[in-house]
Amino acid sequence: DDFVDALVAIHGFSWQGSPLQELAGEEDSGAVTMREVERWIAFAALPVEDPKSLAMHFAGKWLKAHARPAATVTLVHGDYRVGNFMARDGRISAILDWELAHIGDPHEDLAWVGMRTFGGTDTLIGGLFDRAAFYRRYQERARMSVDREAVRYFEVLDQFKMAAILVGAERRLREG
Repeated sequence: DDFVDALVAIHGFSWQGSPLQELAGEEDSGAVTMREVERWIAFAALPVEDPKSLAMHFAGKWLKAHARPAATVTLVHGDYRVGNFMARDGRISAILDWELAHIGDPHEDLAWVGMRTFGGTDTLIGGLFDRAAFYRRYQERARMSVDREAVRYFEVLDQFKMAAILVGAERRLREG
């Protein structure tokens, strides 16, 4: 329960009027997803002439073409998953790894937390939590419906991010 409730608290944080608004500026629900897609395309820094990067180029174009307005604009942790929290006395006491945090669509975190990379399956979140129960509790606490199509879109974006991180690591190794 703490795991879901902490995510609801992150998404419920009133970032408008806080120092985060100065960093994020005015965020429009139609622009936040496209901004995140463009951020990761730029991060990947894919060379056009490299045949190994054609799938990434195609994925970037698909993500742009299918970007949709955010259901609501919230603080997004960006790396919310099992393993990025501390516990004390059986309760979550801290959330870790905020370097990917940004203002965006909460479905992005809902997709990330269920990625297969982190133990997600069709029925489990993080290898530990029943996916249906996780979504049900999230919807009750956040007072927001989980849009499965939005989650699916962000699963594709999240896989693109993971690939961009690997491409960047490979490039840094080659460049010394």
